[in-house]
Amino acid sequence: MDFIHFLSSHMLDPKQGGKRLYKEVLEQALHAEACGFQGVGIPEHHLVNVLLIPSPLQMAVKIAAHTKRVSLVTSVCQLPLRDMRVFAGEVVQAQVLCEGRLMLGVGRTEPNRHRQSARGRRRKRLAHPPGPRGLHGQAHAPRARR
Repeated sequence: MDFIHFLSSHMLDPKQGGKRLYKEVLEQALHAEACGFQGVGIPEHHLVNVLLIPSPLQMAVKIAAHTKRVSLVTSVCQLPLRDMRVFAGEVVQAQVLCEGRLMLGVGRTEPNRHRQSARGRRRKRLAHPPGPRGLHGQAHAPRARR
């Protein structure tokens, strides 16, 4: 059975800064390779709750430069945040720089959705059943006929 170690990107002490955080992420990856893990999972987080890996592809390239065999798995690249024409090129470049060890994990996200708890979203859905929506998702009343 193969195991992948999910890299922690929590900056528990904001005073330590991003430089120290990225050094610790790299150290985790090196330790995972030394322990025999098949790969490492690289998260994507955009300054939410002191999680600071906005580009898992860049982190994958950095880790690839310091490791020999572990797979580098993005967990996950959030597609709606990207221009697909640019992202496709970045993925191809990262795969080359990672010497073929990149495994691309992708998903979708909804802006600000991650800030609500699942329970809160469920309560909101139950309290406000879906109705007609406008261009930007706001509820609107049907137009009166003249």
